[in-house]
Amino acid sequence: MNAAMQMHGSGILGAGVRLLGTSPEGIEAAENRETFHELMNSIGEPVPDSAVLDRENYDSMIEGMKDQSYIVRTSFSLGGSGGIIVDDCDALRSYCDTFFSENPGESLEVEQSTTGLIEVEYEMIRD
Repeated sequence: MNAAMQMHGSGILGAGVRLLGTSPEGIEAAENRETFHELMNSIGEPVPDSAVLDRENYDSMIEGMKDQSYIVRTSFSLGGSGGIIVDDCDALRSYCDTFFSENPGESLEVEQSTTGLIEVEYEMIRD
C-alpha cells in the first residue's frame, strides 16, 4: 500500500502504469480515518465516536471528552501503525503535549476504545 500511494502521489500512475488490486481512492477511503468514518456513517454502519485533534484545538477538545480509554492514531496511517491506547483524559493530554511539540503541523484521531467489549462473529450460508 505504501508503494501504491507513493506512485499515485508522484503521478507515475497517470503515465500509463496500471495499479493491480485496490485503487488509490480505495486505499485512501480505508486508511484515512476521517474519510472512513464519513463513509461508514453514510451507509448507516455504526462506528465509535471520534474526534480529530490538532495543536490548536486539542486542549479544548479534551475538556469536553468523557474520561475513558481512547485509541489515538495519526490521521493517515497505513496498516494501522502508530496507534496507542490511553487510559484516560490526563494520559491523552500528556500524549498530545508531547506529540504536538514534536509534530506541530500534524493531526491525531482519537476514537473511543472498545477494549473490554466482546466480539461476536457469525457466518451464514444461504442458497
